[in-house]
Amino acid sequence: MAAGDQSGGTARRAIEIRLAVLAVLLATAAVYIQTLNTSSSTTTIPDRGNLAVQLLEDDPALFHGNVWAWKRTYAPTPYYRPLFLVSLLVQHKLFGQTAMGWHFTSVALHVLVTLLAYFLARRLTDDWLIAFLAAAIFGLHPVHIEAVDWVSAVNEPAAAAAVVGSFLCYLQRGRTWQAASLALYAVALLTKENALALLPLLWCYEWLQSPGNAFGNGSSSLWQRRCRTWRSRCCSWESATRPWATFRW
Repeated sequence: MAAGDQSGGTARRAIEIRLAVLAVLLATAAVYIQTLNTSSSTTTIPDRGNLAVQLLEDDPALFHGNVWAWKRTYAPTPYYRPLFLVSLLVQHKLFGQTAMGWHFTSVALHVLVTLLAYFLARRLTDDWLIAFLAAAIFGLHPVHIEAVDWVSAVNEPAAAAAVVGSFLCYLQRGRTWQAASLALYAVALLTKENALALLPLLWCYEWLQSPGNAFGNGSSSLWQRRCRTWRSRCCSWESATRPWATFRW
């Protein structure tokens, strides 16, 4: 009977946690769903969508030029974001000039990143309450308004989803997970360049996981061991960054 009560209590606890996470996701969606009625950017959607169509169908330079190459008045910029333009093409095919569909994509991506933030915090802390609070703060913080409301900033939540997903896969052991992490990192880099921040994040994680990680206890041999650990674990991510940097600059 005691064992049954304990298992029943564990099941109820799991359900309560899932409901709490679901409440955060619904609250996040409720806050940003108002952007579906935003019409301020409607006039820019067809032009941007048609631009993506033209670049992909008529101009192969898309995959080795900067994202603002079509703007003759712009100076050359090192913004290499081919998957961002691909996403514009896909949305243009799906939604055409209907602004609501474009906004829905951004809201859905933001909710997805909020869920991934919960999983990442739960994985790092092993505490559902901390993960719940982290997801709530991330999902509901007003700093994301521009990234969610402005359809041309869809690469922000898209890159964030790929980065957090890559980090989650990295935390799993096994070649399949590591390959998935590397693939998501490449997707993030080709969506927006701030995905490069994943590299120092991985380094910090390996640092904190290594023995004797207290600040002030570092020695030259300890630094060398940590650097070797980093290179052995993350050399593939460094290697993936080099060709991207070549195309970008």
